[in-house]
Amino acid sequence: MNATTAHAAALAGAGRYDDAAQVLTDLGGHDSTDPDVLDLLARVHAQRGELADADECWAAAQRAGGDASAARGGRRRIAALQSGRVRRRPGRIALALVVAGALGAGGVAAGVALSQQRPAVAAQLDDVQRAQRDQAARLATVAEQSEGPTATRRALLRDLTTAVTAEPALRSYSDGDALTVTFPHGLFSVGTTFAPTGTAALDRLGHLLPRFGARVAVTVTGHTEDATPSPTLGYTDTVELGLARARIAAVRLSGVSGLPLPVFLLASAGAANPPYPADTSTGPALNRTVTVTVRPI
Repeated sequence: MNATTAHAAALAGAGRYDDAAQVLTDLGGHDSTDPDVLDLLARVHAQRGELADADECWAAAQRAGGDASAARGGRRRIAALQSGRVRRRPGRIALALVVAGALGAGGVAAGVALSQQRPAVAAQLDDVQRAQRDQAARLATVAEQSEGPTATRRALLRDLTTAVTAEPALRSYSDGDALTVTFPHGLFSVGTTFAPTGTAALDRLGHLLPRFGARVAVTVTGHTEDATPSPTLGYTDTVELGLARARIAAVRLSGVSGLPLPVFLLASAGAANPPYPADTSTGPALNRTVTVTVRPI
């Protein structure tokens, strides 16, 4: 994957699908012969609900010699949705086709960008992302087979919500069939350095996770204030800094919870879609943080 495609992937990972689609269109769009361009464009289309366009791009990616298993899985999922064999639910397309967002866009692709800009950081992400691909494949398989036990997942989501609500150091909101956990204070003071209360807040969440274990998928999304990172920090943009924060937080959660690090999918929103309003006096400090989305599977 070249740097321009990696940039498009980072935009998609930040939720900027129109911008990502424009970059990919400039690279040839549907007429491209680059399987990476076609695969990413298919994922963007799928995330926006444009299933026919997504199927067309995945078919082209197969012809161009791309990842056959990813393209087949995406096309199979689309066929099931279009035939009515699987009922549409919020977040379902994102889970099955975009692989929880982090892998299909911000996670792996941001790692590719880092390999060109900051090799040392990319090397640290390599093992985690390789294992995450296996986790993502498992999630996609579960999504295809999970139409049955919806009551079980709803009950698990209720239990999770109750547990998080009981923790004064945590905030949360319902996100379709998932729960997104936020924190009342910024977790980081500068760069990837934890604020004085940052580790304590993460640890409270980490202590809750073992009771849910393999029954949930966890995505850690890094956020930043709306400002270009200082050159002294060593990060070229907010997406890169957000990904570094996601990884640091995931390492902490893994250590506290005892869950394997690959369980935690990594994503970066950069300065986009901040958990707190960016135009307030407290916004910048509050948005030096991560959000953690926990989805029953």
